[in-house]
Amino acid sequence: GGVAPVATEASTGSELASFLAFDVTSTTIPYGSLEPGSTHPTLATSTDLIAQGNTGLDEDAYGDTMCTTWSALDSCDTNGIDPTNDIVIGNQKIATSSVVYGSALAYTMTGSSSPVDLSIRIPKVTSTSSPTVGYSWWGMSVPGTITTAGSYTGRNVITAKKSNSAFW
Repeated sequence: GGVAPVATEASTGSELASFLAFDVTSTTIPYGSLEPGSTHPTLATSTDLIAQGNTGLDEDAYGDTMCTTWSALDSCDTNGIDPTNDIVIGNQKIATSSVVYGSALAYTMTGSSSPVDLSIRIPKVTSTSSPTVGYSWWGMSVPGTITTAGSYTGRNVITAKKSNSAFW
């Protein structure tokens, strides 16, 4: 035998200060087909960020070079950038709405050392049956130097972060 554990509750309790939680419904950004030298006129592909915690959300985003042989983060540029085979991260744009690719509101994507700080301003959840959602809008430009045909793949990373409480 042994003594069974007894659960007790402190009279003062504990309060959770902030709980940063989120979800996304898609793990891909489907850019579709673009020919070399083509650009999406507007950022038209979107991804969602669904708040699930008790704080409002913003997001940081970064990515890496795209190529037809991508296998892991930064795998396309291990031997340097090949302008005939690689689409560098700066050719992708992100915004909080569907804007023109060249707009000042379309932020140029960067690498992991300096992520884009996107003020998506998703309010905190106040009801579990009504999640709050924000969207990131994406577009890209394919350099005219690309000569390798195929499906180009890379990785973009979205990290949720607590937004300024004025926007909750």
